Amino acid sequence: MSARGGWFETYGLDHIVVKPALPLLRPAKEDPTVHKRIVFLVAALLFSLLAVMAVIITDLHDRFFPEALGARASVRLDCSRSGLSDEEAFRQLGRLSDGLGLGLVKLVPELDGDRSGQVFVAVGSAASLPETIQRFGNQPDGRVRGPEALAASLATGTYYVTGDTAGLAAFRAWLDEHGVDQHWNDDNVRTILEWLVRQREFGTAVTSGVALMASLALYWLAVKARGRALRVLGGVSTWRTQYEDLGGFLLPLAAAAVLCDVVAIPYVGGPTAGSSCRTTPRSFSSSRRPSC
Repeated sequence: MSARGGWFETYGLDHIVVKPALPLLRPAKEDPTVHKRIVFLVAALLFSLLAVMAVIITDLHDRFFPEALGARASVRLDCSRSGLSDEEAFRQLGRLSDGLGLGLVKLVPELDGDRSGQVFVAVGSAASLPETIQRFGNQPDGRVRGPEALAASLATGTYYVTGDTAGLAAFRAWLDEHGVDQHWNDDNVRTILEWLVRQREFGTAVTSGVALMASLALYWLAVKARGRALRVLGGVSTWRTQYEDLGGFLLPLAAAAVLCDVVAIPYVGGPTAGSSCRTTPRSFSSSRRPSC
Protein backbone atom coordinates (compact mmCIF):
# COMPACT_ATOMS: atom_id res chain seq x y z
CA MET A 1 0.00 0.00 0.00
CA SER A 2 1.32 3.45 -0.85
CA ALA A 3 0.01 6.99 -0.37
CA ARG A 4 1.38 10.05 -2.17
CA GLY A 5 1.47 13.60 -0.83
CA GLY A 6 3.03 16.88 -1.69
CA TRP A 7 5.84 16.45 0.87
CA PHE A 8 6.40 12.71 1.32
CA GLU A 9 5.61 9.19 0.07
CA THR A 10 4.80 6.29 2.35
CA TYR A 11 5.71 2.67 1.63
CA GLY A 12 4.12 0.64 4.36
CA LEU A 13 3.65 1.80 7.89
CA ASP A 14 7.30 1.86 8.90
CA HIS A 15 9.04 3.39 5.88
CA ILE A 16 8.75 7.11 5.09
CA VAL A 17 10.85 8.92 2.49
CA VAL A 18 10.77 12.70 2.80
CA LYS A 19 10.87 14.62 -0.50
CA PRO A 20 10.90 18.40 -0.26
CA ALA A 21 8.57 20.18 -2.63
CA LEU A 22 11.31 22.77 -3.42
CA PRO A 23 14.99 22.05 -4.07
CA LEU A 24 17.41 22.78 -1.26
CA LEU A 25 18.61 26.39 -1.33
CA ARG A 26 22.37 26.75 -1.23
CA PRO A 27 23.96 30.07 -0.27
CA ALA A 28 25.22 31.95 -3.28
CA LYS A 29 28.91 32.61 -3.54
CA GLU A 30 29.75 36.00 -2.07
CA ASP A 31 31.01 38.63 -4.51
CA PRO A 32 34.07 40.27 -2.88
CA THR A 33 33.54 43.49 -4.85
CA VAL A 34 30.05 44.15 -3.48
CA HIS A 35 31.31 45.47 -0.16
CA LYS A 36 33.91 47.64 -1.89
CA ARG A 37 31.20 49.16 -4.06
CA ILE A 38 29.13 49.94 -1.00
CA VAL A 39 32.14 51.53 0.70
CA PHE A 40 32.85 53.57 -2.42
CA LEU A 41 29.29 54.91 -2.65
CA VAL A 42 29.09 55.78 1.05
CA ALA A 43 32.56 57.36 0.94
CA ALA A 44 31.52 59.45 -2.08
CA LEU A 45 28.56 60.70 -0.06
CA LEU A 46 30.85 61.45 2.88
CA PHE A 47 33.36 63.42 0.81
CA SER A 48 30.52 65.26 -0.91
CA LEU A 49 29.43 66.34 2.56
CA LEU A 50 32.98 67.49 3.28
CA ALA A 51 32.92 69.48 0.03
CA VAL A 52 29.75 71.22 1.21
CA MET A 53 31.54 72.07 4.46
CA ALA A 54 34.43 73.50 2.45
CA VAL A 55 31.99 75.69 0.51
CA ILE A 56 30.51 76.98 3.79
CA ILE A 57 33.96 77.79 5.18
CA THR A 58 35.13 79.50 1.98
CA ASP A 59 31.94 81.53 1.68
CA LEU A 60 32.15 82.71 5.30
CA HIS A 61 35.83 83.60 4.94
CA ASP A 62 35.23 85.62 1.80
CA ARG A 63 32.33 87.47 3.43
CA PHE A 64 34.40 88.57 6.42
CA PHE A 65 37.81 88.82 4.70
CA PRO A 66 37.35 89.43 0.94
CA GLU A 67 40.04 87.32 -0.68
CA ALA A 68 40.32 89.40 -3.84
CA LEU A 69 40.74 92.54 -1.72
CA GLY A 70 43.66 91.05 0.19
CA ALA A 71 42.07 91.73 3.59
CA ARG A 72 44.26 90.59 6.49
CA ALA A 73 42.19 91.92 9.38
CA SER A 74 38.92 93.74 9.94
CA VAL A 75 37.90 96.21 12.61
CA ARG A 76 34.58 97.71 13.61
CA LEU A 77 35.10 101.36 14.63
CA ASP A 78 32.63 103.46 16.61
CA CYS A 79 33.55 107.15 16.51
CA SER A 80 30.38 108.41 18.21
CA ARG A 81 32.15 109.07 21.53
CA SER A 82 35.49 110.23 20.16
CA GLY A 83 34.54 113.88 19.67
CA LEU A 84 35.82 113.77 16.09
CA SER A 85 33.63 114.81 13.20
CA ASP A 86 33.26 112.41 10.30
CA GLU A 87 35.42 114.60 8.04
CA GLU A 88 38.16 114.88 10.66
CA ALA A 89 38.01 111.15 11.43
CA PHE A 90 38.40 110.24 7.76
CA ARG A 91 41.26 112.68 7.38
CA GLN A 92 43.10 111.22 10.38
CA LEU A 93 42.39 107.62 9.32
CA GLY A 94 43.64 108.35 5.81
CA ARG A 95 46.83 109.90 7.20
CA LEU A 96 47.44 106.85 9.42
CA SER A 97 46.63 104.44 6.60
CA ASP A 98 49.21 106.03 4.29
CA GLY A 99 51.81 106.65 6.99
CA LEU A 100 51.68 103.14 8.49
CA GLY A 101 51.03 101.37 5.17
CA LEU A 102 47.80 99.80 6.49
CA GLY A 103 45.82 100.14 3.28
CA LEU A 104 42.56 100.84 5.14
CA VAL A 105 39.40 100.16 3.13
CA LYS A 106 35.93 101.02 4.43
CA LEU A 107 32.92 98.83 3.68
CA VAL A 108 29.81 100.76 2.62
CA PRO A 109 26.51 99.45 1.21
CA GLU A 110 25.73 99.59 -2.49
CA LEU A 111 23.11 102.29 -3.01
CA ASP A 112 22.97 102.11 -6.81
CA GLY A 113 21.84 99.12 -8.86
CA ASP A 114 22.01 95.86 -6.89
CA ARG A 115 21.27 96.86 -3.28
CA SER A 116 22.67 93.54 -2.02
CA GLY A 117 26.16 94.44 -3.29
CA GLN A 118 29.01 96.09 -1.41
CA VAL A 119 31.32 98.99 -2.14
CA PHE A 120 34.88 99.13 -0.79
CA VAL A 121 36.21 102.66 -0.35
CA ALA A 122 39.93 103.31 0.07
CA VAL A 123 40.47 105.59 3.07
CA GLY A 124 43.98 106.71 2.13
CA SER A 125 45.39 107.85 -1.20
CA ALA A 126 48.27 105.39 -1.39
CA ALA A 127 46.16 102.22 -1.77
CA SER A 128 46.64 100.19 -4.96
CA LEU A 129 43.42 98.28 -5.62
CA PRO A 130 41.47 97.01 -8.65
CA GLU A 131 38.30 98.72 -9.76
CA THR A 132 36.12 95.67 -9.05
CA ILE A 133 36.65 92.48 -7.05
CA GLN A 134 34.99 89.15 -7.66
CA ARG A 135 33.31 87.50 -4.67
CA PHE A 136 32.92 83.82 -3.91
CA GLY A 137 29.73 81.93 -4.75
CA ASN A 138 26.64 83.91 -5.66
CA GLN A 139 27.74 87.15 -4.02
CA PRO A 140 27.68 90.10 -6.43
CA ASP A 141 31.01 91.62 -7.43
CA GLY A 142 32.17 94.47 -5.22
CA ARG A 143 33.17 97.89 -6.50
CA VAL A 144 36.22 99.76 -5.25
CA ARG A 145 36.16 103.55 -5.08
CA GLY A 146 38.49 106.30 -3.98
CA PRO A 147 38.44 108.49 -0.84
CA GLU A 148 36.09 110.98 -2.48
CA ALA A 149 33.24 108.48 -2.00
CA LEU A 150 33.48 109.01 1.78
CA ALA A 151 32.07 112.54 1.57
CA ALA A 152 28.54 111.43 2.48
CA SER A 153 29.51 108.49 4.69
CA LEU A 154 29.79 108.08 8.45
CA ALA A 155 33.13 107.32 10.04
CA THR A 156 31.59 104.58 12.15
CA GLY A 157 31.65 101.25 10.34
CA THR A 158 33.73 98.28 9.24
CA TYR A 159 37.28 98.73 7.91
CA TYR A 160 39.64 96.22 6.32
CA VAL A 161 43.42 96.20 6.62
CA THR A 162 44.76 95.31 3.18
CA GLY A 163 48.36 96.43 3.60
CA ASP A 164 51.15 95.91 6.10
CA THR A 165 50.05 94.73 9.55
CA ALA A 166 53.28 95.82 11.27
CA GLY A 167 51.75 99.20 12.14
CA LEU A 168 48.59 97.81 13.78
CA ALA A 169 49.97 98.37 17.29
CA ALA A 170 50.46 102.09 16.61
CA PHE A 171 47.05 102.29 14.96
CA ARG A 172 45.34 100.69 17.96
CA ALA A 173 47.16 103.03 20.31
CA TRP A 174 45.90 106.04 18.32
CA LEU A 175 42.33 104.73 18.46
CA ASP A 176 42.55 104.26 22.22
CA GLU A 177 44.04 107.73 22.66
CA HIS A 178 41.17 109.37 20.75
CA GLY A 179 38.41 107.34 22.40
CA VAL A 180 37.39 105.35 19.32
CA ASP A 181 35.76 102.04 20.22
CA GLN A 182 37.29 99.15 18.27
CA HIS A 183 36.42 95.50 17.78
CA TRP A 184 39.01 93.50 15.84
CA ASN A 185 38.74 90.28 13.85
CA ASP A 186 42.03 88.79 12.70
CA ASP A 187 42.28 86.43 9.74
CA ASN A 188 43.30 83.31 11.67
CA VAL A 189 42.02 79.84 12.51
CA ARG A 190 40.49 80.94 15.82
CA THR A 191 38.33 83.61 14.20
CA ILE A 192 37.12 81.22 11.51
CA LEU A 193 36.26 78.55 14.09
CA GLU A 194 34.28 81.09 16.11
CA TRP A 195 32.20 81.89 13.04
CA LEU A 196 31.65 78.23 12.22
CA VAL A 197 30.43 77.42 15.72
CA ARG A 198 27.66 79.99 15.25
CA GLN A 199 26.52 78.29 12.03
CA ARG A 200 23.97 75.56 12.78
CA GLU A 201 24.35 74.09 9.29
CA PHE A 202 28.06 73.52 9.84
CA GLY A 203 27.47 71.69 13.14
CA THR A 204 24.89 69.47 11.47
CA ALA A 205 27.29 68.67 8.63
CA VAL A 206 30.12 67.79 11.06
CA THR A 207 27.88 65.51 13.14
CA SER A 208 26.55 63.77 10.05
CA GLY A 209 30.05 63.26 8.67
CA VAL A 210 31.38 61.74 11.90
CA ALA A 211 28.38 59.41 12.23
CA LEU A 212 28.67 58.34 8.59
CA MET A 213 32.39 57.61 8.89
CA ALA A 214 31.89 55.58 12.08
CA SER A 215 29.09 53.58 10.47
CA LEU A 216 31.24 52.89 7.43
CA ALA A 217 34.14 51.61 9.55
CA LEU A 218 31.84 49.37 11.62
CA TYR A 219 30.25 47.99 8.46
CA TRP A 220 33.64 47.05 7.00
CA LEU A 221 34.76 45.38 10.22
CA ALA A 222 31.51 43.40 10.43
CA VAL A 223 31.54 42.04 6.87
CA LYS A 224 35.23 41.09 7.11
CA ALA A 225 35.10 39.49 10.57
CA ARG A 226 34.43 35.93 9.33
CA GLY A 227 37.08 35.98 6.62
CA ARG A 228 39.59 37.52 9.00
CA ALA A 229 39.00 34.81 11.58
CA LEU A 230 39.36 32.02 8.99
CA ARG A 231 42.65 33.43 7.72
CA VAL A 232 44.04 33.67 11.23
CA LEU A 233 43.00 30.06 11.92
CA GLY A 234 44.60 29.05 8.63
CA GLY A 235 47.97 30.32 9.78
CA VAL A 236 48.04 33.76 8.18
CA SER A 237 49.78 36.28 10.44
CA THR A 238 47.60 38.81 12.23
CA TRP A 239 49.57 41.77 10.85
CA ARG A 240 49.16 40.58 7.27
CA THR A 241 45.43 40.08 7.78
CA GLN A 242 45.02 43.58 9.19
CA TYR A 243 47.17 45.07 6.43
CA GLU A 244 45.11 43.43 3.68
CA ASP A 245 41.81 44.46 5.26
CA LEU A 246 43.01 48.02 5.73
CA GLY A 247 44.20 48.20 2.14
CA GLY A 248 40.87 46.91 0.86
CA PHE A 249 39.09 49.57 2.91
CA LEU A 250 41.31 52.51 1.98
CA LEU A 251 41.34 51.84 -1.76
CA PRO A 252 37.64 52.67 -2.38
CA LEU A 253 37.96 55.56 0.07
CA ALA A 254 40.85 57.02 -1.93
CA ALA A 255 38.96 56.55 -5.21
CA ALA A 256 35.90 58.37 -3.83
CA ALA A 257 38.10 61.16 -2.45
CA VAL A 258 39.82 61.71 -5.81
CA LEU A 259 36.46 61.80 -7.60
CA CYS A 260 35.00 64.37 -5.20
CA ASP A 261 38.18 66.48 -5.34
CA VAL A 262 38.10 66.61 -9.12
CA VAL A 263 34.54 67.95 -8.96
CA ALA A 264 34.90 70.28 -5.95
CA ILE A 265 38.35 71.88 -6.39
CA PRO A 266 37.47 73.94 -9.52
CA TYR A 267 34.53 75.47 -7.61
CA VAL A 268 35.88 75.80 -4.08
CA GLY A 269 39.54 76.42 -4.88
CA GLY A 270 39.09 78.47 -8.03
CA PRO A 271 40.37 82.03 -8.18
CA THR A 272 38.09 84.67 -6.67
CA ALA A 273 39.89 87.64 -8.11
CA GLY A 274 39.07 89.01 -11.51
CA SER A 275 35.93 89.06 -13.61
CA SER A 276 34.85 89.54 -17.20
CA CYS A 277 36.24 93.05 -16.95
CA ARG A 278 39.74 92.64 -15.52
CA THR A 279 41.27 95.78 -14.12
CA THR A 280 44.81 96.74 -13.32
CA PRO A 281 45.61 98.00 -9.81
CA ARG A 282 45.48 101.75 -9.49
CA SER A 283 46.64 104.26 -6.93
CA PHE A 284 43.98 106.73 -5.84
CA SER A 285 46.54 109.49 -5.65
CA SER A 286 46.62 109.62 -9.46
CA SER A 287 43.94 110.08 -12.07
CA ARG A 288 44.86 107.06 -14.19
CA ARG A 289 41.84 104.88 -14.90
CA PRO A 290 42.02 101.09 -15.26
CA SER A 291 41.54 99.56 -18.65
CA CYS A 292 39.08 96.74 -19.34
